[in-house]
Amino acid sequence: MSDRPEHPLSEDGPLKPDPNRSPEEVHSPEEFPVPDKDDATRATSAEPEATGWFGRFLRAVEWLGNLLPHPVTLFALFALAVVVISGIAGWMDLAVEDPRPEGARGRADDGMIRAVSLMTGEGLRMIVSNLVTNFTGFVPLGTVLVAL
Repeated sequence: MSDRPEHPLSEDGPLKPDPNRSPEEVHSPEEFPVPDKDDATRATSAEPEATGWFGRFLRAVEWLGNLLPHPVTLFALFALAVVVISGIAGWMDLAVEDPRPEGARGRADDGMIRAVSLMTGEGLRMIVSNLVTNFTGFVPLGTVLVAL
């Protein structure tokens, strides 16, 4: 019998231990090589060692980026934040002067842009009725969807 174990599905039947070999010989490094600890950590570590200030900067950016939640979660959180901020701005009756010239399309008669609360029934209707228009009319969204 050779010193290499035979295949379990060989013609001789299932693999059986060789009674002439000690357990130390069966699990010898020649048959089942075990990498050194340094080799194992080096092989599993996909990132090269960062040296210098730029390498440390990139490591910090990667660490901060890994702290971010999933993009869908970020989108939902930002959408919720917009609704809440619009509710606060509408409650405070926030308004700013419209920079467009008089007579421009969409300009109010008094020349002010007023905050609209999205937390009211009217605001929810505005979100739902303009959803498709906002989705298809936002040009950078196409680039983002293609990039995903």
